[in-house]
Amino acid sequence: MLTQQLTLRVGNTADGTRKKLTRDVIEGLAARDKSDLFVRDTTVMGLGVRVKPGGSKSFIVQYRQGGGRHSKSVRLTIDSLSSIILDEARKAARTILGDV
Repeated sequence: MLTQQLTLRVGNTADGTRKKLTRDVIEGLAARDKSDLFVRDTTVMGLGVRVKPGGSKSFIVQYRQGGGRHSKSVRLTIDSLSSIILDEARKAARTILGDV
């Protein structure tokens, strides 16, 4: 029972879900009416896609500054989906997360 709860907590976040990001998954993401949608990658932890209510999509990287879950969460925009491909976003996220 504890393992199932832990899996659910790791798999779902408060403001989005975790999926292996692919071109098809990203293209299939639909905007919400009033709030941003976040879908995080399972391949590179910290990488995600933000979908704005207007439909624009961008790659983001999110990490905690300091240690532990009570430290400040930082979210940076890497670039829009029209300017960068998924492999480049993964590489950029790894670089950003490696510098932290």
